[in-house]
Amino acid sequence: MASNSFSGDDSAPPSENASLITWRFAFLGNAGALFEIALVNLFLTLVTCGIYVFWAKVRVRRYLFGQTEFAGDRFCYHGTGLELLHGYLKATLAFGIPYVCLMWGPKFLVMDPWIQVATMSLGLVLIVIVIPVAIVTARRYRLTCTSWRGIRCSFAGPTWAYVKLYTTSLILTVITLGAYAPFFDARSQAFLTSHSYVGNQSFSFDGRGWDMTKDFWLAILLTPVTLGLTWFWYSARRQRYCWAHTSFAEGRFTFTGTGDELCRLKLENFFLLVFTLGFAWPWTTIRNTRFVLDHLTFTGPTNLDTLAQALQTASPTGDGLDVFLNIGFDLG
Repeated sequence: MASNSFSGDDSAPPSENASLITWRFAFLGNAGALFEIALVNLFLTLVTCGIYVFWAKVRVRRYLFGQTEFAGDRFCYHGTGLELLHGYLKATLAFGIPYVCLMWGPKFLVMDPWIQVATMSLGLVLIVIVIPVAIVTARRYRLTCTSWRGIRCSFAGPTWAYVKLYTTSLILTVITLGAYAPFFDARSQAFLTSHSYVGNQSFSFDGRGWDMTKDFWLAILLTPVTLGLTWFWYSARRQRYCWAHTSFAEGRFTFTGTGDELCRLKLENFFLLVFTLGFAWPWTTIRNTRFVLDHLTFTGPTNLDTLAQALQTASPTGDGLDVFLNIGFDLG
């Protein structure tokens, strides 16, 4: 998904508070331009035996970020392919090699079965720890590489605090046979949102797990009857709830996408990708981006020039972990 950005809408209805105004998101990109980028990326990735994939990611992100705007100014992405390559190599050395050794080393050396079971268990524990590390460090790097009006975004959440939150919530979810999942989701969303900044202004999230519990279990109960399609409605409901409980600079977000629209979008995208053997990816990416931005508004202060710069630096190792694990935290 593309970065969240905004564009003023003079036709928006006035807010109850005279000091607030409703801004609409805008995305100015088109699938044709993204298709050209994708073709060049594919060719160079094949020619370089896959090495160019890191630069390919950067080109896509720069296009998507650069085509979104807020209050007449577009976002910028400052990451580089070399940074992503270094991050991937560091992630491979720090986590990839130990994981492979734990999972396959004892079996390759024909060690006792109990040793193989023990090392494989340690490998699974390592993965459970690596996933939250990847989520936090990738978010930190990507926000640090994002700017608007020259003001850098940032993420100040402690990595190991999120690891603790993630692992304890995961254990509780398993113990309760999934009942804790909505609370897990709310706690994770609150942590990641409240530690995200634009300049010196942070976002905040005040959602609660209880509020989504009914919809979560209803989606589970209806899964056999709807062949899983009910999760599109749950996803849309969750997005509306999460955005409604996210605030920034004394303003609030509103998302109006529905389950019907999301289901139709995803099914159409699926068939487009299948029948074009994946070549429709630029079109599905643009469609997904427009779906979010067309349904998202921000009601906040009329003057956003008071945001002060609070530049932070971050390692690209998190993005390297993302690529290594392929767990899907890609903004573009």
